[in-house]
Amino acid sequence: MANTWHSRTPTAELGMVVVGLVSALIAMQFREAEWWFLISLLISLLISVFGAIAAVVTLQLSKLGPAYQLSGLTIGMAMTGFSVFWWAAHRGEPEIFSPTLLGYFGAGLLLSSVATLAHQLSSAGDPLSSIRQPE
Repeated sequence: MANTWHSRTPTAELGMVVVGLVSALIAMQFREAEWWFLISLLISLLISVFGAIAAVVTLQLSKLGPAYQLSGLTIGMAMTGFSVFWWAAHRGEPEIFSPTLLGYFGAGLLLSSVATLAHQLSSAGDPLSSIRQPE
């Protein structure tokens, strides 16, 4: 029996964007403490960017079943891991379009897959039946 999946509204991802923007506005109040300001502003903007990318990816990825969500999870982890290792190996080089940019999309894909898979697991009785091997 084939499951039909409906598109999920990316409320969690949009919530991350809002939290990131609000925390960036709060960070603006601490401009005197330079280290606190820079670290909190960077983290706030990264949360917003990852949430926005995940929201866009969720619109298409949430229509697919759990097998695709697990594939998206794996690909997102691989892209994020690769970009972190690339950055660590080449952090002194002035590259504009480096493979580190894959990490932004990978993190968004990872977040979208985790949120959609959690939603599918909580709303369906046995959503993993479509990827299990027949006995």
